[in-house]
Amino acid sequence: MRSTDLMSGPFGLLLAQQPKGGSSAVSDPNTTDLNKKYRALLDAILGSESVPQRVLLLCYQRIRQIHGLAVQNISVKEADALNRQAMSEFETGEQLALAAAEKIPYQHHELDDDEVERIKAHFGSDGSVSLLTALAFFDVSCRLDLTFTTTET
Repeated sequence: MRSTDLMSGPFGLLLAQQPKGGSSAVSDPNTTDLNKKYRALLDAILGSESVPQRVLLLCYQRIRQIHGLAVQNISVKEADALNRQAMSEFETGEQLALAAAEKIPYQHHELDDDEVERIKAHFGSDGSVSLLTALAFFDVSCRLDLTFTTTET
């Protein structure tokens, strides 16, 4: 999973636009200061070797589902299992991460110490910090995409 996966929605496209006033020095949409900083932060979060990329992808897709956004980059079978919350269809680490992902958007206060300890035991200290930070950013990314989605009537 890369920052571009999170930056492909309406918010990411908005960030990639040239500043108003159209400086000709900004020819690459990826050169805006905010865009570069946001991508660097996402790359740091997503670049953790402590959390498998598949775990991050599944969590991102589940959070997308919770927000009513379309899933992408996973199979129909996986999307269905996520939607049904059929955790037994996933490996142990995936189950732990998905249980936390399920709570992040609307029940983050219900993520208890025991759950965090199980995540830490499975992924290590660095992995638990990376995973929980990634989940928060997945939620923010979805919320920003919903905020900046324009509907034509």
